Amino acid sequence: EDSIMVASWPASKDRKDSAARDALDRFRDLVVALRRLRVDYGIPPGRRIAVEVSAGEFEAELRLLAPAAIALARLESLDLVDGVPPAAGHARTLTAAGMEASVALDALVEVESEQKRVRSGIARVEADIRRSERKLADANFLEKAPAPVVDKERAKLAEAQLARRKLEEQIVALGGRP
Repeated sequence: EDSIMVASWPASKDRKDSAARDALDRFRDLVVALRRLRVDYGIPPGRRIAVEVSAGEFEAELRLLAPAAIALARLESLDLVDGVPPAAGHARTLTAAGMEASVALDALVEVESEQKRVRSGIARVEADIRRSERKLADANFLEKAPAPVVDKERAKLAEAQLARRKLEEQIVALGGRP
């Protein structure tokens, strides 16, 4: 007798829709970018935000997926626009597919306290950069440390420099100077 308990697992007939998979990847990247933007700029998790998105060639697919993006990224609205506003006073993010999103910050965060938080983050990162640069400038460290340790320190320096650039972009978006 045939029983589901002893039957083999059904095999795929290789019916994969790569266009649909690509569209969902772009959608996921946008939702992740919007969530990351919320964290980076200290926007409270429960606060719904209005977002403007310049989706370019993907506007039609994003228009169909907009209700899901609104739900998953906890948005108040998602407006599709030809170009996002200038950076001052707006937090911006860019996905790998080239979709750019912008959120006006003035009504969402306490700008002065957020600038203070970001500036203290810059100070911490700059201390890390100075520490790594001192280590890498030390001939004794370079001679005596194993190659993986030196490589790890170089990677740490590069990561800290990238973090500083991101934090400086946040300060500009908050209307300050880096």
